[in-house]
Amino acid sequence: MDEAPIPEQVYPLTYKLEVHNPPLTRTQVTEDRNRGAGDAALLFSLVYPPDGSFKILMVSVDGRTGDELTDDEVFKVWAMAASRLGKSETLAPWKKEIAQTFFDTFAEIVRNGVPADKDGPRIIIPR
Repeated sequence: MDEAPIPEQVYPLTYKLEVHNPPLTRTQVTEDRNRGAGDAALLFSLVYPPDGSFKILMVSVDGRTGDELTDDEVFKVWAMAASRLGKSETLAPWKKEIAQTFFDTFAEIVRNGVPADKDGPRIIIPR
């Protein structure tokens, strides 16, 4: 018996990041309503293959340098995402608690700094 062919992956969404040198002005950006703008971008491309799996590709670019974002910059974005998720009205309570606890710990470190004799804080999720 012949095996059924594996369906080809289809993509209903495409994207393109461009670095402009010299940078575009606000007027140039707003003339094209299909264009967003910023100094840097971090994009998570989600793919749902026909086999039911889930894949993520992370793409980043610092438009000021043309390089990928540093891990420190990605960490900042992750912390800000945690803040948003901690306030979510649709996320499961346990997920919100994890996100908010991470963000609160991050915010405390930003306010107070990390002691020089430590590698960083331990994040403890209360039970």
